[in-house]
Amino acid sequence: MATIGAVGTALWVGRPNPSVLAPAPVVAPTVNYHWDFNSPDVSGVFKVDVGSWHHVPGGGADGLGCMETDETLFSVLVDVPIAGLPIQVSYRASAFVNPKPAGEYMTATYWFPSRETVLFMGFSEYTPETISAGQERGRWLEYRQFLDGVFMDSWKGSNEHVGFALDRAEKGSRLKFYSRGRHQIDDLRIQTIAAKDLPDVSRFLAAVERIPPEKRVGRVELVELRSTKTGRPVYAEFHKGR
Repeated sequence: MATIGAVGTALWVGRPNPSVLAPAPVVAPTVNYHWDFNSPDVSGVFKVDVGSWHHVPGGGADGLGCMETDETLFSVLVDVPIAGLPIQVSYRASAFVNPKPAGEYMTATYWFPSRETVLFMGFSEYTPETISAGQERGRWLEYRQFLDGVFMDSWKGSNEHVGFALDRAEKGSRLKFYSRGRHQIDDLRIQTIAAKDLPDVSRFLAAVERIPPEKRVGRVELVELRSTKTGRPVYAEFHKGR
């Protein structure tokens, strides 16, 4: 039996089986984080750096609990590694309509730190919600933001395109959640998606590429872009990294 085993080994080495020796396929890293905010325990992961928030038992879109921001401006670092790109960030939010903040209500996620940021201003397709007298909060809306490490594309409600930015992540960057105006926040999810599921943002990328590098400072009108709702010009605002 020992001799047969030796011969068999010699034949295997001389004529390898490709399926045995081929390297294992590389599996791309993915992430899938979800916080339903039904419990008040959000310590460790969420690190508030502007304002404060608190848990609301029985609140939220599902009536099982949510978080509520306490100040007009709020920012929190979501301290989890993002190993797989691109990602979709989704959550539900309801804005307090009284008192109204200076400027527009807004929620967004962005990279921290980032190398540079280019904000696109003036193209939003969002239709403002009609508020009744004495109404405390707006209706619950779903927000979706797509990030690939270079851009961030934002959608709200029933497929309303509300924001776009170039936001270049650094190695090891985390996500920050930002809001202007008090909000209740519920059902936050961060998950890897396929590249084919990203929105088509080629017109925004092409518009920036047409700007000479030496003119990419301050606010620059993008003459080839116009708001689909108002027909007004769209501008790119160039900012240094955070």
